[in-house]
Order: sequence, then C-alpha cells, then structure tokens
Amino acid sequence: LASDDRRVWQPAAAVVRELKSADAAAALAKVVPALPDDRLPAVIQSCANSGNSAFASALTGLFASADSGVRASAMEAVARLDVGSQLSTLLAAAARDDDAGKAALKALMETPADVATPLLKIMGGLSAAEQPVALSLLGSRGDRAALPSLLKSALDPADDKIGRIAADAVARIGGQGEYVALIKAVASTESLRARLIPALRTFGPRAPDADAAANAVAAAMSAGLPAREGCMLLGSLKSPAAGMKLL
Repeated sequence: LASDDRRVWQPAAAVVRELKSADAAAALAKVVPALPDDRLPAVIQSCANSGNSAFASALTGLFASADSGVRASAMEAVARLDVGSQLSTLLAAAARDDDAGKAALKALMETPADVATPLLKIMGGLSAAEQPVALSLLGSRGDRAALPSLLKSALDPADDKIGRIAADAVARIGGQGEYVALIKAVASTESLRARLIPALRTFGPRAPDADAAANAVAAAMSAGLPAREGCMLLGSLKSPAAGMKLL
C-alpha cells in the first residue's frame, strides 16, 4: 500500500476486502495515517466492502483528513461497518457545524445498519450539542422503536430546543397513540403549546385515524385548549368529522 508504484498499491488495496481478521485491521490502522491521499479512497472502499467491523476503528482517524472526499468516504464506511461501537465518534463529528459534520450526519442517515438501538442506549450521556442531532436523526430515519424516547423528550418542559426537535420527530413517525398524547399535553400544559401545536399541525395530515384525532382535538378544546389553536389543528386533519366540528 505504501509503494509509489500504482501497479503495486492498487492490487494491494483490492486485497484489503478479503481480510477478515482483527489482526489485519490493527496492521492497517498503523499504515493508513501515512498513506497518500490518492490511494485512500480505494483502501476505504475495500474496507467497507470487506464487512470486517474491525476495520472501522482503523478508519476513524481519517475523520480529520483535510480532504473532504476522504472524510466523507471514511465516515460512510465506518457507519456501514460498525455503527454500534463507533456511534459516539460519529455523533461527535455530526454535531459539528461544518462540512465534516454534514458528512457524518449523512453517513448516519444513510447507513443500512441499526442506529436506533445503540443510540437509545447512550442517549442519556450525550452532550448538549449531540442530543439534538441524535433526536433529529431518529426522526429522520423513521425508526418507531425510538418513539417512547422521542415522546418523553417532546413532553419534557426542561429544554424547549430539545423538546421542539423531539416533537417534530414524533410528528414525522408517530402513530395514533402519539397524536393523542401530544393533544392531551396541549390541553393540560399551556407552556408546551408553542412547541407542540406546530408539530401537531405537521402530524395532522398523516394522522392514522383522522376522525379519532378530530375527536381528541374537540376533547382538548373542552378541556381548555383555546378555540383558535383547536381550529388550526382541526383544519390540519383530513377528516369529515374535523370539518363538521369547525362549523
């Protein structure tokens, strides 16, 4: 791989995909930092195609590469190979407000691997910068296993920024139970209305049972939700029942 002769390093890079041991990954980790940029894409692709999860840790050092293409390829490969053990590293990168952060977020969004399960396990220990990224990621990936955690954050009055992101995620992937939970919170907790009503208006057109949702909104209006907000929510529902309640 370190040879200056393309006829030598190209076949060597191709062979990497056949290496399946942890020892091979450890050896590669020592070589990768010194490799010229022109051969890194081939090495990264071979690592990704190998299916050897041990290669993931060998590639994380490339997250700091000055070459944006190398960074993005390395992040994509790591997310594909071993998102579980490397999730903290990828999230820390995704929380950055720069091109590297965008590349890490894209890698987490597009990996076919299960992201929700390991992410939910570390959610409580995420930094203030990482938590909103994680919540948005869960909503964008559409993993319903994350709904209990998302709903809890959406209804927590402690942090409005986190709550808004979580509420938006619930609106994108939630079902009838989550719609009703948000409606009940809107009726009972005035301080949450500015956060939850926009999410409910997003939720409305895709509510699984629009007639039942309209009844839930009507109940919320009876319980104290102002008519103006209630009418906005009814107007977002694709339901004859909602139209009747607006009359």
